[in-house]
Amino acid sequence: MRDNAGKIKASREKLGEDLEKMKFRLWPSQANFILARPPVGDARFLYYELRDRGILVRYWDRPGLDDKIRITVGTEEQNLALLEALKGSLVTSGSDQRPVKEKRIGNMFPSSFFLVSVP
Repeated sequence: MRDNAGKIKASREKLGEDLEKMKFRLWPSQANFILARPPVGDARFLYYELRDRGILVRYWDRPGLDDKIRITVGTEEQNLALLEALKGSLVTSGSDQRPVKEKRIGNMFPSSFFLVSVP
C-alpha cells in the first residue's frame, strides 16, 4: 500500500509541475487529486472541452469553485492524455494562453467525475 501511495504522490507532483508550466494555479494537495484554476479562469469551458476529448474532471458551478477544476491523479499514461488534451484546448501565443473559442452550455451541474483512460 505504501508503494502505491508513493506512486500516487510522485504522479501528483509531476502532474502539478506540468500544470504549473501551463500557467494553471494550483492549491496544495495531499490527496489523489489536484484543484486547479485554468490560466484564463474559464473552468466550465475547459471542463466541456476536456469532456469532448474523453477526459473527465470535476467541475462545480458554485461560488468559490466555479473557476476551478478538480483533476484526479491517474497513471502516467492518463496524465499524459490529460496534458495533451489541455494543450489542444488552450492556444499558446507567446506566454499568453487562452481558450480556443468561447462556449457556454446551459446551467448543468455535473456529478463527480474522474480522469479516465483514453485509448
